[in-house]
Amino acid sequence: MIADRCGEISRKYGMIATDICKTETVRSVFIIDGEGKVRTILMYPMNVERCIPEIVRIVKVLQASG
Repeated sequence: MIADRCGEISRKYGMIATDICKTETVRSVFIIDGEGKVRTILMYPMNVERCIPEIVRIVKVLQASG
């Protein structure tokens, strides 16, 4: 997990919902493996919370599949 207080990473990865606001991000989750490869991207609307059980399930599946 990281914090992006300046918004640099958010802008770089297209996480700013510019159709809604120029500074706020959509709810984004990037699951990155140990080699730096992005394995999963989940994006939720700003008014929807992240689903932690689903994120944990995805991580477990990715770990089990190698």
